[in-house]
Order: sequence, then structure tokens, then C-alpha cells
Amino acid sequence: MYEGEKKVLVVRVVDKVGLAVDGNAAYVSNKFFGTFGDSVTMASGFDACSFGSFTVTNDYGGAIDEGLLEEPGVLEVEIDVRLAESTQAQLRSAAVDAVERKLDVDLPGPFDHVVFVVEDCYRGGTT
Repeated sequence: MYEGEKKVLVVRVVDKVGLAVDGNAAYVSNKFFGTFGDSVTMASGFDACSFGSFTVTNDYGGAIDEGLLEEPGVLEVEIDVRLAESTQAQLRSAAVDAVERKLDVDLPGPFDHVVFVVEDCYRGGTT
């Protein structure tokens, strides 16, 4: 489970008023996978800390229409809720629904891990 190559999808979430993490999809892809030359990334960190036994990839082997991705490994979705007014459960549900609709898959689908990237953490509810 904690060894081998893992398919990771990073989801850049945009809320109903346009709040999203700083940096476009290319920036996010570079920071997670080193797509455009960044050498200190999530992928490089897992590789180094596991001595090469746990690697992450954004190569899904044709399991999805990769033309739907904004950049390699990064899907951007818009959700119809506000980050500041929603619980984490509501945000997760809205983001999962948006990914499933956009990619026409039931998560986790072909992915070993799905990472949701949001603009910030808010205390919008009790869960």
C-alpha cells in the first residue's frame, strides 16, 4: 500500500465567489509534480523520503480524458458553495461531485489519491 507508483490527481477548487489557491493550474502542477522544472515538490519529497519506494505520478495511462485537465495532473473545478460559509463536509461533497461530473468517473476512479487544494481554511460550520 505504501510502496510503488501511485496515481495522484490534484484538484484546484474554485468556490462560488472565485476564491481559489494562489497560482494557476500550471503553478500547482509544477509544485506537486515538478512538471515545469521545480525540483522541490510533493513528488520529489515522497520519492526521497521513501528512498524511491513510493512515487507519485500524473500519468493515468489513458484511464481518463486527460484533455479535461488544465495542466498535467491538475483538474480545476468550480463549486457552488462558498468556502467561508461551508463545512468541510459540504466543501468535500461539492468538490467530489464536481470532479465526478467533469471526468465522468466515480471517485476514487483510476486514482490512488485525490488531493483537493482550496484557497484557505475557514470555520464555516461545526464539521
